[in-house]
Amino acid sequence: ASINLGIFLCLDCAGIHRSLGTHISKVRSVTMDKWCPDWVQFMTAVGNYRANLYWECNNKFGDKISHRASGRERLNFIRTKYEEKKWYGIPVAPGQKQTANNSTTNTNSTNASATKITPLPPPTSSVSPSSVSNHAHQPNQHHHHHAVGA
Repeated sequence: ASINLGIFLCLDCAGIHRSLGTHISKVRSVTMDKWCPDWVQFMTAVGNYRANLYWECNNKFGDKISHRASGRERLNFIRTKYEEKKWYGIPVAPGQKQTANNSTTNTNSTNASATKITPLPPPTSSVSPSSVSNHAHQPNQHHHHHAVGA
């Protein structure tokens, strides 16, 4: 899992995320690392689907990689997505449209209650910088919990 991006990763992608550096992705094992409550809360709040709404918002051609992708294809895709932030954007809820200043306006007069999708933290930011740095090097403290699921 990448605890600052809020996503779960396969082992192959986790290795590539680790190689990007902790300024981009902070990788932790779901089973081998102890997790602090802040990480569990952030992962629960974000998750892969919601994160991809942002990281692939401008992926107009639907570029994806297969689970059978080679290491090189995987590396290129992950770097394009998270390092170059090629497709990153702020998604807009149905019935809304993006304006030039990144605000939203209602485009559906019959649905005045259309809502804006709650923004994620800025790309590569941590849950809270102090909680990640404080917990990352103290895996045996009693307030850590094992992550649930994945």
